[in-house]
Amino acid sequence: MKKIYIFFGVMWSFCFCINETQAQTPAQTIRGTVLDESNNQPLEGTSIELIDLQQGTITDSNGNFRFDQVPVNRYQLRINYVGRETLVLPILLESGKELVLEITLRATQSSLDTILVKAPRSSVLHPLSTQTITIEETFRYPATFYDPARLVALYPGVANVNNQGNAISVRGNSPNNNIWRLEGVEIVNPNHTPNAGTFSDRITQSSGGVNILSAQMLGYSNFLTGAFPAQYGNVLGGALDMNLRKGNNQQHEFIGQIGLVGIDLAAEGPLNRGAGASYLANYRYSTIGLLSDLGVDVGDEQISFQDASLHLTFPTQKVGAFTLFGIVGQSENIFETSRDSLLWEENKDRFDIFF
Repeated sequence: MKKIYIFFGVMWSFCFCINETQAQTPAQTIRGTVLDESNNQPLEGTSIELIDLQQGTITDSNGNFRFDQVPVNRYQLRINYVGRETLVLPILLESGKELVLEITLRATQSSLDTILVKAPRSSVLHPLSTQTITIEETFRYPATFYDPARLVALYPGVANVNNQGNAISVRGNSPNNNIWRLEGVEIVNPNHTPNAGTFSDRITQSSGGVNILSAQMLGYSNFLTGAFPAQYGNVLGGALDMNLRKGNNQQHEFIGQIGLVGIDLAAEGPLNRGAGASYLANYRYSTIGLLSDLGVDVGDEQISFQDASLHLTFPTQKVGAFTLFGIVGQSENIFETSRDSLLWEENKDRFDIFF
C-alpha cells in the first residue's frame, strides 16, 4: 500500500507539469548582422522585415539588428538596402536557442535598354568650349580690375596681349576677331580707352583699358572659345556674352565701392512691388582721374573715364518680361612726351597721345 501511493504521487505531479508547460507559447530571439559582400563592411540602415508577422526594424551603425520575443515557428525574413539586391531568407526559429544570422548583400546589377540620343541643330551653348563667369568670380579673381575680359585670360587657350588693356588672344587669333554681346545683342567695343597698350596708340575694335560696364551691373557672362552656336556668326576668336542682373524687386538697396579702377555708386529697388518691376542704376568715375582732378601727381600719363548704366525690368503675366537698358561713357588719355630724345625709353615715348 505504501509503495503504490508513492508511485501514484510522482506520476500525478509529472502530469501536472506537462499540462503547465503546454499552456505557454515558447518564444525566442532573432538577431544578426548585415554586411556588404564586396568589402565585408556593415550596412547601416538596412531594412529587416519578418514578412509573416509584419514586423520590421533597421540595422544600427554596426549593421546589427534584433527581434525579441518572437514565437517559435518558420518565417521568411526580407532584407532590403538601397543599391543592393533584396534578399528573402527562410528561417526556422526554435525555442532552445537564439537565431543568430550573418547576412551579406551584393550590389544591384541591372540591364538597361539601349538609349538613342538625337540632338537637333540648335543654339544651345556647347559645354566643352563655354565658360560661365559669375559676378563672384569677377570680384574675387586677383588683378582683373572687376573686368570679365581680364578674367578670361586665365583660361586655357587664352592669353592677354598687353597688360595695359584687356585685349585677349583666343587660340592665337587676333583680339580683333573677338566679339562682344550684351543681353543677346552684338555690340561694338564696350571698353574705355580702346587705344590702351596698342602700337602708336591706334584704336582697337574689341579691347581697351577697362570695361565700360561696372561689375555691379553684371549677372553672369558666357565666354566661348569655339564650337559657336549659329547666333554668334562667323567668329574666329572668342565671344564674350554678358548679361545684366535684375534689380531687387522687394526693397531698395544702395552700394558704394572705392577701388583702384574707379568709384562706384549703385542703386536698385522696386518700381512696382506687386508687379515685380525693378530698376538697377550705376555711376562710376575713375579713381586716377579723380586724383588728377585734385592735383595729385599720378604719373606722366593722364587717364580718366566715367560711365553710367541703367537696367529696368518689367515682368508681365501674359507676354513675358520687358527690359530697358542703356550705357553711356566717356574716357580720355593724354600724354606729352619729352622733347629730349635721350630720355626716351620705349617706342611710346616717341609720340604724343591725345585721345
